[in-house]
Amino acid sequence: MSSYTKIDNYYIIENVITDDQINQLVNWFESIESTTTVTHGGDWDTSSTSIVRLECPYRTKSVIGVPYDTFPFIQEIFTNMFATVIDSEFSLEGPPYLARYDVGDRHGTHVDKNDKWPNRHWLASIQLSDPDSYQGGDLYVDRGNGDFTVSAPRNKGYGIIYSGDLLHLVSPIIEGSRYSLTESAG
Repeated sequence: MSSYTKIDNYYIIENVITDDQINQLVNWFESIESTTTVTHGGDWDTSSTSIVRLECPYRTKSVIGVPYDTFPFIQEIFTNMFATVIDSEFSLEGPPYLARYDVGDRHGTHVDKNDKWPNRHWLASIQLSDPDSYQGGDLYVDRGNGDFTVSAPRNKGYGIIYSGDLLHLVSPIIEGSRYSLTESAG
């Protein structure tokens, strides 16, 4: 994983994860029977062994932290992705989180690097769903001055990396479900 494409202010790395690895993650997510719902603030415990259903004013989705020791390949994938575009030392925040967006789910405009999370210098999101299996659910990264006119690629297995202080959003899902895996580094 040594090449990337830069589009506007984000980077695209193709085929960062295999279909077999994606199937392992999605099957694990689907096998978890316990769900907790959070309706305030949107903060959740990334070490929870339950899926957390976020139903907050600015985001709705189902998430769970993915321990690196459960799927060791994830740490290698994210380390390699970030190393491809970051020219200095960095550390992964961990654990990454696996998200499922169902019909109506979305994540409103926000930044991830802030006073609460000052070390989120970079974000990486890996698309885990076939782009034809859902409608909506597009990741938009601000091109500058509130310009959200170009969405990131939806290709299954693609990784997208962008600065943690850029505004970004996930548009509402209209049909189907979208899975993604996200990590930050600083």
